[in-house]
Amino acid sequence: MKLLLLHGALGASTDFDALLPHFPADWELHRFDFVNHGQGPFTDDPLSIAAFGGQLSEYLDVHNLHDLNIFGYSMGGYVACWLAKREPERFRSIYTLGTKFIWDPASAAMETAKLDARTIVTKVPDFAAALDKKHKTINWHLLLEQTATLMTGLGSLPALGTMDYNHVHLPVMVARGENDKMISEADQMTVARALPKGETETLALTPHPLQQVDPLLLVQRLNAFFNSH
Repeated sequence: MKLLLLHGALGASTDFDALLPHFPADWELHRFDFVNHGQGPFTDDPLSIAAFGGQLSEYLDVHNLHDLNIFGYSMGGYVACWLAKREPERFRSIYTLGTKFIWDPASAAMETAKLDARTIVTKVPDFAAALDKKHKTINWHLLLEQTATLMTGLGSLPALGTMDYNHVHLPVMVARGENDKMISEADQMTVARALPKGETETLALTPHPLQQVDPLLLVQRLNAFFNSH
């Protein structure tokens, strides 16, 4: 089993550390940092789903990966589906968790309002310290600004629309946490119905942050999904 782990916005490949001990020993695991995240490469270009997708495609080329399963957390799931529409031969199946697939100006404004560095430092200093420790490529304050710009752009012109999901012809699990305030059940169902082989599941008592997801439960769900396809 080959599995690539894709982190979310403001995340890094190290976010998956807690999951690693729970995977079967014979699985071939891969992960990397998107540009300007963690220790990923630096770019002064605006962040975009297309840029992340291009980086993913390049990673697959360099490591000669094909027939690949992907676990995409949050933004990672969006990037995976974006590339799967364009290069479907690379993938076997995709499991997404906490991925916001449906964007509009109102929802983008709601999300970007959470990305004020001064508020984060004042009200959630532990999160600020974690961001400072996690990101080595650029200052996390700048990454917040870049991410806000990315989200605003998605609100105006989503990188994936409902019709695009019709053309992702591989098994895709659209999973959400029961207590995830970022992803509605209605949006989850809308996207799953648009995907030709879309499925849904909800993780009980689970919020959005990956660090608060039960790692054993998540790996069990990943194992069940990937082994069923």
